[in-house]
Amino acid sequence: AENDGLVTEILLLRGTPKVREGDTVLAGDLLISGIYYDGKGVKQFGAAQGVVKARVWYRAVGEASLTRWEPIQTGNRHRQFVFSLGTLEIPMGKSYPLENHTREIKEWTLSLGRSMAPLSLKRIDFHEVQYSRVNVALEEAKTEAYNTAWENLTNRGLEKKGILMEKIEDDLMVDQDGIRVTVNVEVEQDISRFFSQ
Repeated sequence: AENDGLVTEILLLRGTPKVREGDTVLAGDLLISGIYYDGKGVKQFGAAQGVVKARVWYRAVGEASLTRWEPIQTGNRHRQFVFSLGTLEIPMGKSYPLENHTREIKEWTLSLGRSMAPLSLKRIDFHEVQYSRVNVALEEAKTEAYNTAWENLTNRGLEKKGILMEKIEDDLMVDQDGIRVTVNVEVEQDISRFFSQ
């Protein structure tokens, strides 16, 4: 079995079933044996084939902060120009750190034909900012944490349309500065995994 689950359906193509509908299985359990008897009653050894569907449960957790830091412009602005010829760049003016500046870039490019490297000019405007702590609405934080949990489930191959049941639990973190959302889902999927002989 690829996953833990509760067997709901078995479609046997070749082999001997080792589980029945209603059985609970763990990942790695043998579901269908490759040893079987053919129509003449002769014992055969081969690769098992079939489908074993089971109800499988997944859990994912997402977290989100109830505060965030937003940049507020102070009004101070600095400008830098960068001339480029191919890969050679010549800055004119000082560059400022992005920890306390945002930047806007505008670029103009002049192509001088196929045999010449392109010539470009960049104007970079640095806007000085101070960061201010802003509260996030509880519902907005819950939504962000829920989306993070679902992103985790999607990365594991699940889709919302195949969900049989979804249970959502949320609780505030110990420091009261964030929220944790736990998403438990139930799906029915083929848990069989076959190995060639």
